[in-house]
Amino acid sequence: MQLLLFELWEELRKPSFLYVLTIAVLLNGLLQYFSIYNSWIQPEDYRYAYQQLDLIPESDRRIILEEQLESISHRADHPLLLSRERGKEFPILSELLRQAEHIEDYPSYLEEVQVAAKQPSIAIFRDASEFSVLNAQKTADDFLVLKGTELQWVNGHGFEKATESALSDEIIVLLLYYFIGYPILKNKETGLFHFLRTTPLGRTTYILSRIFIALIFSGVFTLLIWGSNYWLSIAKYGEIDLSAPLQSLMGYGGSGVSLTIGSFWIRFLLLKMLIYFLISLLFLWLSITASSGIVLYFRSVLIGLISYFMLQFIPVHSKLEGLRYINLISFIGVTPNLKHYINLNLFGQPVGIHQLYPKVLVLLILILISVILWEFGNHPVSISFQPASHKFWIRWDRIGSIVLQEGYKLLISQRGLLVLLVLLLSQIWLYSVKDISLGEQELYYRSFMNRLSGYWNPDKTKWVREFDRQFEEQKRIRDSALLRFEKGEIAELEKNLTLAHTSAVLKRESAFQKVQSRLFYLADQYRLEGRVLPVVYEEGALRVFGLSRRGYQEDMISAVFLLVPMITVLPSYYMMEKRTGLDGLIRTTYNGRRIHRHRKRQVGVYFTVFSFVITASPELLFVAKNLGLPDLSLNAYGIPEIANLRALPIFLRLLLAYGIRLAMALIVLWSVQQLANHMDNLIKVQSILTGVYLLPIALHLMGMKWIDFFSFNPLFSGNLLLNGEGHWWLLYLVNVAFGLYCFDRVCKRRN
Repeated sequence: MQLLLFELWEELRKPSFLYVLTIAVLLNGLLQYFSIYNSWIQPEDYRYAYQQLDLIPESDRRIILEEQLESISHRADHPLLLSRERGKEFPILSELLRQAEHIEDYPSYLEEVQVAAKQPSIAIFRDASEFSVLNAQKTADDFLVLKGTELQWVNGHGFEKATESALSDEIIVLLLYYFIGYPILKNKETGLFHFLRTTPLGRTTYILSRIFIALIFSGVFTLLIWGSNYWLSIAKYGEIDLSAPLQSLMGYGGSGVSLTIGSFWIRFLLLKMLIYFLISLLFLWLSITASSGIVLYFRSVLIGLISYFMLQFIPVHSKLEGLRYINLISFIGVTPNLKHYINLNLFGQPVGIHQLYPKVLVLLILILISVILWEFGNHPVSISFQPASHKFWIRWDRIGSIVLQEGYKLLISQRGLLVLLVLLLSQIWLYSVKDISLGEQELYYRSFMNRLSGYWNPDKTKWVREFDRQFEEQKRIRDSALLRFEKGEIAELEKNLTLAHTSAVLKRESAFQKVQSRLFYLADQYRLEGRVLPVVYEEGALRVFGLSRRGYQEDMISAVFLLVPMITVLPSYYMMEKRTGLDGLIRTTYNGRRIHRHRKRQVGVYFTVFSFVITASPELLFVAKNLGLPDLSLNAYGIPEIANLRALPIFLRLLLAYGIRLAMALIVLWSVQQLANHMDNLIKVQSILTGVYLLPIALHLMGMKWIDFFSFNPLFSGNLLLNGEGHWWLLYLVNVAFGLYCFDRVCKRRN
């Protein structure tokens, strides 16, 4: 107990603990407060709507809402009921009407579940196998306890915002990585682990104190971050009745747990504490077994990526379905596991995910605690940072080139070569399994555009108009056949044959209309500006420029693969001499420190550029091979989606986009150098870099596009900036603030 209090006090008394925790809570609170549920309807609109709804008797609400919706659909001057602005009345009415239907139809839904249990062969239960029968019966039994539940009207928007913030999860994981992993690695680095062997049960007592500290931190961070989320959301959207049944919340109707909103909130916090405790134990175990901060960071990211791929690529209802739900990313969400009713097939028996979830968490926690105690207390562990093997086929100690010496340190001693190899193999695998499946209309569109390839001329416009007349003729034949059949002039067989023939032609009409629009655009360019532009199939170019259906997802994934090796390897590389004491020796040589740092920067640039090429080129090559790219020398006017940079050829726009990405990679390299030169804490440097650069990209990939306004994401994408989406002056304020911070650190260091 005394050691626990001592270790806890050692953590709390550090100024960095209060600073980092305060920054994390404020950052989470600000982003939570300024993020909104709906980009059009503001929180105050929902508060006002529910205030007005309270004035209507509950039994009459659905009828009045339906009448109001019908009235405003036919009369533009109809009095408003739930909003102060006419443009918001319709969407709010529609949403509240869906809630009214959800409340009134819930008893019927429960009855349907009981009826379905007697018919397990229906579609929602997959097939009529033995598991399906058991699954149907278990579903009926679980929902039977909800019979008689009376749902209530609640404004659940704030509560949903308070319990579904991926940003809060990532901030807490980052805090745990910093406060749990760093003390262990610091003791290894300073050699204090040697002294633990000299005391009876010293190592076991020490590690037990670290486990309890992990539990305390998990609880404190949960209450601070998620508690602030709750109060901020309630302040924005209004109070919520915590005594109402959980199913009163929209989206929770399929939940099979009998809880009130308040009891669900308590259960939510407890499960969050457990999953954070599990993650902190994982960081603790990784820091015990890791020989360096590079290994700790790389393993942590690797575990996160494995969980992400399990969640994304393991199909539902497959034999590995359990791994889709039983992994860290699925666990950390908490809400989806309680919000949806899911039964997993465990040895032929259906087990509810909401029942399995806490049991698996507790089991994994006990297993990890046992492994940590055994690994640390009774098994030889890595008690200090071990230098990497310096055996190599070249006698590096006899090579005079500082660049080669530094390259050896980065690639061999700091495992940079291994990281680059893993990066290269992951890119090869990722793009070998990736597939571009074009829809039927897109295939027709590509066929049309390839037929019209070449520069625009009036004959191509005439061809399009002629083809349009053919479609109109087919429509006329179809309508005539239907009319003649109704009059009894033709038999049903002749009608069906005519419809089949016309449908085969008309199914290409949607693609043709897109072609027609593109040809008319090119004709207008010639008529108004005198430009003769080519007809090109643009899907490949749109995907490269982030304007396809996938948006900027590929840009952000490439940025993740770029940042992981940089944050893993470079901070430790730039801090190597400082941590080993060689920096003082280098100072004694003439101009040694300046030359040495210049060469280290040079090697860092080589590593960054090589990582950039590995991560940026596969998508371009993949698109060029599978979709094709237009002639890159063509003017951007030829594709209207990228015509905002009017005077640039396509290849210059492409170079500009990739140039912005490379410049951002070099900015990351510069920030790594600055932080590494003026901080002694490797974990702190990696945590700052992860929070500033990697965390916003992860949020973008999760669908939180608003984070682009407050991050470096536009520069990591390049296309996001060039396409002119957003008020990017905020980005430059962040750049300036970060630069001033680094400059301040440099000044203090030199003084």
